[in-house]
Amino acid sequence: NPWPSIENLSKWYASTTKSAEDIGMNHPIALQGRRREEIFVYAYEKVDGTNLGIKCDGTIYGRRTKVADGARSYQNVPLGKHNIPPYDTTLAKVKSSLVSLEQVVTTKLPPNNKKAPELILYGELVCIPERYGYEDRGMKSKWLCFGGILVFDDSNANSNTAQEVFSSLAKKGFLVHRRGAEIVLNMNPTLQSLLEDNGIECPRFVDQGTLKDVCLRQKGLMMKSQLEGLVITGENFITKWKIGDEDESSGLSDLKSLLAEKKVRDEDEDDVDGKRALIVDIELTNCLIEVAGNKTKEKGMKKKKVVNNDYDDDILSKAIISAYSKYDALDTYFSNNDVNTIINALVKELVDDLGASSKGQLRCINKFVGSAIGNAYKKW
Repeated sequence: NPWPSIENLSKWYASTTKSAEDIGMNHPIALQGRRREEIFVYAYEKVDGTNLGIKCDGTIYGRRTKVADGARSYQNVPLGKHNIPPYDTTLAKVKSSLVSLEQVVTTKLPPNNKKAPELILYGELVCIPERYGYEDRGMKSKWLCFGGILVFDDSNANSNTAQEVFSSLAKKGFLVHRRGAEIVLNMNPTLQSLLEDNGIECPRFVDQGTLKDVCLRQKGLMMKSQLEGLVITGENFITKWKIGDEDESSGLSDLKSLLAEKKVRDEDEDDVDGKRALIVDIELTNCLIEVAGNKTKEKGMKKKKVVNNDYDDDILSKAIISAYSKYDALDTYFSNNDVNTIINALVKELVDDLGASSKGQLRCINKFVGSAIGNAYKKW
């Protein structure tokens, strides 16, 4: 039950832009009765750590794999009561608050099946305290919860039970959406209050309002490059807005192409009714472009050499750093004589992340990962 992948805000905005003709009256944007820029959202600091899920039975999950039972650390961060909420008390209280809003567990389940859904809380474990002043802010080794998933067993997944829990949570102000047999809870003040009332820390709340207003207000914060970015949530909506130095998506080029295409269509003399005109908020688009293009780390740096004419060192280095965060520390694999497992996992992460397909690209990635792990193993 992994936490859903979150799309980059700039890339999402470019990919969901439609023409007046495409939108029409039956398009979801039109049916919502509001433009994308007017979606009401909440913004929280995006913490740069490693994804860690905690289940109500005590099971702990990394981004890609289950953490070994009884593990005392993950990514070299000790796991204990000082940073991981007790599953048998704290998580149990949160779960009870979520699923008993209308006593659905005791009154709505079929008589022959009283099994309540499982709860998994997901958060970011701060494993790189020197980043963005985390240590100075008292965040070192902390686990900060950013959402949760209620998992129903197969017998209840398609029954009225899951839907009634979903409806109850939505009425109470939680941001929820269905994903098969699961109800995903995204962060907002309602969930934040429930978690903090039970002693569970959450990422810093930054702002709320329409998507456009929040982005324009927080542009200055993003341009300072003093945090990784923001996670922006709303009704059936969640994206990540990263600062320029952290944004590795194609969002910047996509937005620039979008504005170029809009200009071409606006100048099309044959489009008398303006049906082909793209519905774009120029002020918001320029804000997203300016933030994504603020690459402070690249100023004064020489361009990296190309490896095998496929990927340069910088791209591969950024990709493998991201891949490392999805698994336990390399020391764990080395001490368990499990080097091939982590090599294969990292290669797959880079292939998927970079969209590698040619023989040259695959060979380039395999060579880079093998070299990186080989050097790390020698140091170990």
